[in-house]
Amino acid sequence: MALAGILHKVETDLRLPDRFVLDLVQQDDWSFTIKAHALLEAAITQVLTAAVPDARLHNLLTSLNLAGRHSKLSYAEALGLVEETHIRFLNQLSQIRNTIVHQISQVTFTYRDYVRALEPQARRTLLGNLLFMGGAKDASGQTRFENSAKIILWAHVVAVLGHCVAQQARAESRAAIEEERKALAESILQTVKEDL
Repeated sequence: MALAGILHKVETDLRLPDRFVLDLVQQDDWSFTIKAHALLEAAITQVLTAAVPDARLHNLLTSLNLAGRHSKLSYAEALGLVEETHIRFLNQLSQIRNTIVHQISQVTFTYRDYVRALEPQARRTLLGNLLFMGGAKDASGQTRFENSAKIILWAHVVAVLGHCVAQQARAESRAAIEEERKALAESILQTVKEDL
């Protein structure tokens, strides 16, 4: 599916305004982080509920935090719905989001200042987790990130969304096949009963 199709599906499925995902890059870093996190959490929730056919569990799944030991990500990982690199990205984004969302004074948050304030090892870890598509290995990668964090992170957000759309489609296909299988089995049993 092309980028436009992925964005349209995500925005339609989540009942978001047109261009919501595209317009994220126009936000300040604080708003971008909070909105991107909410968007990704909603996408992971959709994948989980599509993959777990028992609707009785959907309320439980939707009430979980995105990250943590017993979370949407831990269940998605256990079910093989999310790649390890995406999990590290989402956990790192969740940590940043949690740091800035609970203190309104963080409204002036910028990735440039955040990255520069980190110790070298913490900086490498952060960039390694956030930049799963590459580009975090050297000082030039850090400089590119500092200068273009939102557009770089936006591309990673879209990559995770694309994976979620694919996983959701797979889960929905499996569910449809299972429904067809059950209907066929019932039809066969009914025919056999009528013939007896």
